[in-house]
Amino acid sequence: MATKEMKEYVKTLAPVLAGAGITEWEFEETKKHPRIRYNVAGSWFTYPFPKTASDYRSVKNSVSDLRKAIVQAREMTARRAAAAFVH
Repeated sequence: MATKEMKEYVKTLAPVLAGAGITEWEFEETKKHPRIRYNVAGSWFTYPFPKTASDYRSVKNSVSDLRKAIVQAREMTARRAAAAFVH
């Protein structure tokens, strides 16, 4: 069962994923770091986040980092598609 902090992270990060148009994602709780796995154009990417908050901005920092990771994932899948098209 997810802890209260983890539920808060999911509650905060879920709208970020939805806002980016990502409908296929899952939350995984591991021993070290919980993570969100999300699908961009048929490829799965993983975003780990801290198990405990180190400061008051940790959730905001995670939101910012997740947004950047989604942009990078889209760029990577676009490059892969372009490379596959060329060959």
